[in-house]
Amino acid sequence: MTPFAGFSMPLRYRGIVQEHKAVRSTAGLFDVSHMGQIFVRGSKALSFVQHIITNDAGRLADGQALYTPICTEEGGILDDILVYRLQSDAWLLVVNAANTESDFAWMQAHNPVRAELYDTSDLIALIALQGPRSAQILQRVTDLGVADLAPFHFHRPPSGAFLGCSKAILSKTGYTGETGYELFCEKDSAVRVWEAVMEAGSRLALEPAGLGARDTLRLEAGFCLHGQDITRDTNPYEARLGWTVKLAKGPFIGRDALTKIQSQGAQRTLMGLRALQRGIPRHGQAVQTPDGLQVGMVTSGGHSPALGCGIALAYLERGKAGVGTELVVAGRKALPVRVVHPPFHKR
Repeated sequence: MTPFAGFSMPLRYRGIVQEHKAVRSTAGLFDVSHMGQIFVRGSKALSFVQHIITNDAGRLADGQALYTPICTEEGGILDDILVYRLQSDAWLLVVNAANTESDFAWMQAHNPVRAELYDTSDLIALIALQGPRSAQILQRVTDLGVADLAPFHFHRPPSGAFLGCSKAILSKTGYTGETGYELFCEKDSAVRVWEAVMEAGSRLALEPAGLGARDTLRLEAGFCLHGQDITRDTNPYEARLGWTVKLAKGPFIGRDALTKIQSQGAQRTLMGLRALQRGIPRHGQAVQTPDGLQVGMVTSGGHSPALGCGIALAYLERGKAGVGTELVVAGRKALPVRVVHPPFHKR
């Protein structure tokens, strides 16, 4: 166990590599109840959501979700979140655990339309089932057609219809690069839901998985971690998240700054590094040319169980390090690496 964002969280169960490989080959079950849940309600709910996010929630129908950054006026990434449209006047925002309190305060301060905001994070549990057998396992505990659920869609079963939960959401998103589902329920039902899913997967090689495997899986998939790969000092265009910025939707916080950045072009880009020798690139290490010129900085690094080598995400200066370029990560011992385009692993 390890302390994280006010919770005592499972770092690992049997072991990070074993849990990582289970998610890639069969399935893993994660307790991610530390994530924040903020509800937005009222006739102005959509206007508020559109005001604070860079993506376009106006294109969503009931039962659909999207991924989006929230940016500052300067275009820096305040957080990256998931937006769920429950109905036209009811929305769920899932925010990063360490940012829940600050995000909620920021939203309250940037709410000109006076939408109703509720931080329900302490009332909701969130369990993530990830891996190629996840649909098969989940189908054993519900009559809902989860196998046919499209990515970034969700079900809202009637009260009591999903393992006796009074309120539940079953969504299909994920942070591992594999097919997966998120199970939202009231906190008092969390243990029952966890045990039912574990029992359903007992003969399908389902493993409980902790934060350690969650991090190695997301890194292989090339997904950003807020606080490392994306921060207030980074913008969506340099983080390879330009596809989430919908300038044409109309005004939103950060739009003017992001319009300027898009027109000028990002000065650096978040790219992948693959180690060419034994060793692991680490957060904060400089990336250099073979003759010692610094061209970037590692933001996330680790060992890839799928590739059997060290991998990393790093911001590299524009025009200095294209795909295929061989560089060096400067640590206690210089580590040769090759620039690649994330993701490192595709299912």
